[in-house]
Amino acid sequence: MLSKIVQNLFNNVKTLPRDKSIPPPLLFDLLIAADELCLGRLIDHTQKQLCDSLDCINFFLDNLVGIYNLTTQFPHFQILQRHFTMLIENHPTEIFNSHYFLELPEEILLSCLRNDNLHLYEIEIWEKVLEWGINQIPRKLNRFKVEDWEVEDFIELEMKLKKCIPLIRFYHIKSGILYNDVIPFQPIIPGLCPELYDNKATLSNTLKLLDSIDKYFGYFWSRIYARKLHVPRYLEGVTKLTYIPGHDGDNYVKFDDLIQKSILKQAFLSSMIVDFAWLSSKLPNNRQIVLAKDWRKEDNESQGLNGIPNTKYLIVHAPKAENGFGCFHAKLMLLFFDKWMRVVISSGNLVPQDWELCENGVFIQDFLVRDKSKEFNGLQGFARDINDFLVSMGLKTHIVNLLPEYDYSKSKATLIPSIPGIHKGMENIKRFGHGRICKAVKELCGSREDVQLEFQSSSIGSLNKQYLVEFYQSARGLDPVSALSRPRPKKGEVDPLPPITVVYPSSKVVYESKYEYSAKLAIASTICLSEKAYNKDTFPKEVLRNCISKRDGKLMHSKFALAQFREKPNDMPLNVESQENAGGWYYCGSHNFSESAWGKVTTSRETKELQIRINNWELGVFFPIYRKEQEYLPNQDYDKKDWFNEHSVPVPYIRPPPRYAGNETPKVTL
Repeated sequence: MLSKIVQNLFNNVKTLPRDKSIPPPLLFDLLIAADELCLGRLIDHTQKQLCDSLDCINFFLDNLVGIYNLTTQFPHFQILQRHFTMLIENHPTEIFNSHYFLELPEEILLSCLRNDNLHLYEIEIWEKVLEWGINQIPRKLNRFKVEDWEVEDFIELEMKLKKCIPLIRFYHIKSGILYNDVIPFQPIIPGLCPELYDNKATLSNTLKLLDSIDKYFGYFWSRIYARKLHVPRYLEGVTKLTYIPGHDGDNYVKFDDLIQKSILKQAFLSSMIVDFAWLSSKLPNNRQIVLAKDWRKEDNESQGLNGIPNTKYLIVHAPKAENGFGCFHAKLMLLFFDKWMRVVISSGNLVPQDWELCENGVFIQDFLVRDKSKEFNGLQGFARDINDFLVSMGLKTHIVNLLPEYDYSKSKATLIPSIPGIHKGMENIKRFGHGRICKAVKELCGSREDVQLEFQSSSIGSLNKQYLVEFYQSARGLDPVSALSRPRPKKGEVDPLPPITVVYPSSKVVYESKYEYSAKLAIASTICLSEKAYNKDTFPKEVLRNCISKRDGKLMHSKFALAQFREKPNDMPLNVESQENAGGWYYCGSHNFSESAWGKVTTSRETKELQIRINNWELGVFFPIYRKEQEYLPNQDYDKKDWFNEHSVPVPYIRPPPRYAGNETPKVTL
């Protein structure tokens, strides 16, 4: 009886007209029933019926996940499986846009991604795949708040999308969208940055890529990729500290990262002292290197330019002061690459201890090649000051001929040079030393009366009250005057010291520093205050404060000047970068706190005009600091914070600097 019923059913199905097809759900029920009864002919015929009907195609697309589960449960439905595979090949776009996309099995998703018929923008594909991957993770994650994710979330998502990511053509995604929607997930996309660079290797796109990496993952990762991609990293200009092993962070920079040996084309470097063995290991052997350094007649050295035999090194010995005192102490690097130049101004000598052991300040800015189609009006401002500094050393053609090739329109720093000599007249005074500080303050911040000044130095000269007053005058943007021309206090009046603190380490800080013995001795030898000068009655001992590193147990060779204006307007000016909104300034460079470095103003006996006498070659950078909006609001918590730290000045020592404790004294030399 049963066989007759089945035979009758089979005949009815076989002879059913095309326009009166059995509904797909009923056909599937029939297929499963036939399978249970082991009716092979009915199984095959029902599968064919399912594959031929237009209604069935729509039914397949609407119920893809359920049908997939059926075909995996009944692997002998081979006709249905072949049709199912063909359906995915022909309709990947519909599948991607379906209501069940997030529930798709990985096998179907991969089939769609391999299909060239997937007619969606690549960014749409990425967003759908990303959403699918996040949906596979039990924890609730928001792809628009990646900063809230844990490392484990990225690891799990990477495992979910491991097979999908290689099938996505990220280089087809437009740059602006890519940096916003793809880069946040860079950790789960192996080889993303090199792939993008290979396919989008314009400088602009690469810089956007690095900015996005910096934004989402920090400077550490962007620095790594910048080195791999060989692009400028400091177009906006930045001040950092030298890297010390064991202390990683965005504020630190390595010598190798600055030099980028593999792509360096040419370089100018300057330093007081040079470790040639160390330096040669850091620089390419086949490139022109111009190197300026200090020199002494006692070592059979002389002023001028001299080549080193069998090398491409050209050594520059700059002119000395006429009185024979002073030294070449400037630290400047001009590093030339394929389409850009890097300017580095620091306090670090070209020796390993200054770049690998102790702390130094480093200003860095990259400058792109100038657009030759635009009018060139000669070197201005920052670039002209560098040019003049090099020419004064004796470089008439070397290096200076390359400076006009670059665009300095985005230069951030004001150069503060010191050149040995007697510079007469107020115009020349304001070109060098603390006279240049005066000009910078006046032009960028406006002259001020009430300024709190702090100077951190690894060496201190023979200071006295008169020199502190002279320097403080320039720090306020007021024209320098000689000590002799200032009115003396009336009898009985006390002439107070200006509000200056000088930050310098105690002997205890130096000798308890955490270095091996030989390294400690080498670094300590660069921390200098003459015992004779310190013991003079005129030395202002009360201005000294202890210099304690934020990096526990480390010593400093840096030089920072920090100035904060005590008065401020009641309301924030409309122009944030106006003189009125300037809250202070800072300096970073090679100048120690001494007359030899900054110069001393006197009156010429011959012409009776003011002049400044400078003994050293020095170089540094000056920056105004503009107040933030919250400084105009009553906020006790903000007032308690380190003002310079809040304005991203990388001060290496603990602030406010403490007085020497107990019986501590400054580290002095005989």
